[in-house]
Amino acid sequence: MTTTITATPQADLAQVLLEVSTDNAAAEAVTVYRSGADGELQVVRTMRGLALNDGQAVAADFEAWLDEDNVYLCRVLDADGDVLEIGGQVAARLPYRRTWLRDVSHPSLSTQVEIVALPELNRDISAGVHYVVGRPDPVTIADVRRRATFTLTLLTFTKREADDLRRLIGFAPHLLLQGAPDEGGNLYFLAQATKEMRVGRTAWETARRWELACTQVAAPVTPLITEGVGTGYGDWLGVYDEYSDVLGAYGSYLHWVRDTLPVGGP
Repeated sequence: MTTTITATPQADLAQVLLEVSTDNAAAEAVTVYRSGADGELQVVRTMRGLALNDGQAVAADFEAWLDEDNVYLCRVLDADGDVLEIGGQVAARLPYRRTWLRDVSHPSLSTQVEIVALPELNRDISAGVHYVVGRPDPVTIADVRRRATFTLTLLTFTKREADDLRRLIGFAPHLLLQGAPDEGGNLYFLAQATKEMRVGRTAWETARRWELACTQVAAPVTPLITEGVGTGYGDWLGVYDEYSDVLGAYGSYLHWVRDTLPVGGP
C-alpha cells in the first residue's frame, strides 16, 4: 500500500495546498498534521478526518508558518477511524508576502494587515514570597508562567480594509496573527478591548489606526464553519441543476462559504 502527500506553497494566499493520495482500498479518511517553528505537532484544521474521494483528498492549510519550514505527515483512517498507515513526511516553506489576521473557524473573513507596533510580550506568573525570621532567603512558591499579554497596533489605509478588519474583529474574539518571523510568526490570541482611531483630523479620512489589547492563547479547537457541510461540486449537484444556479443564489464566494448547504433549490 502506498500513501503520498504533496505540499504546494501558495504565497499570495498565505497557505499551503495539501494533496493526499492512497491506494489502500480500506481507506475512508485522512488526517494531516503540521510541525512548525514552535516544534508543536498540530492537526491541520481543514484535514481533520477529511473524507477521501477515490483515494484522494485536497485542502489548504491557511495556518501554516510564513518563511519557516512546515513539515507535514498524514494518517490514513478506515471507516472506524482506526489508523491504517502513516504517510511519509513532506516539507514546505511558504514565502512571506503580507501579514494576515485570521479567524481560524471562518477563514473567509481573513484579511491582510499592516503592523505598526508589537513592542512587548508580557509573561506573568502567579507566585508567593514568604520571609521567615532568621532566614536570609525567602520561601517561594510559583505556578506555571502564563502566555503573553500584549498590545497590537495595526494600520488600514482604505475604507475596504477598515471594513474588513472591523468585520473580522467584530465577528470573533479569538484570532491568528500570521506574520513574518521577525513579527513573531504565528500568534493566536484573544482580542479584548479594541480601539479604532482616524489617522487624520478630518471626518472623511479613510486611514485608521487600531489598538488591540491581546492575550495569547493556544490554537483554538473550534471547528471550521463549513465542517460537515458539503461545498464540493458533487454536493451542489443534488441541489442545483447548473453551476449558474449556484451563482444566482449566492452573491459572492464569501456567502457560499459562510452559508450551510441549502435543503432546496433557489
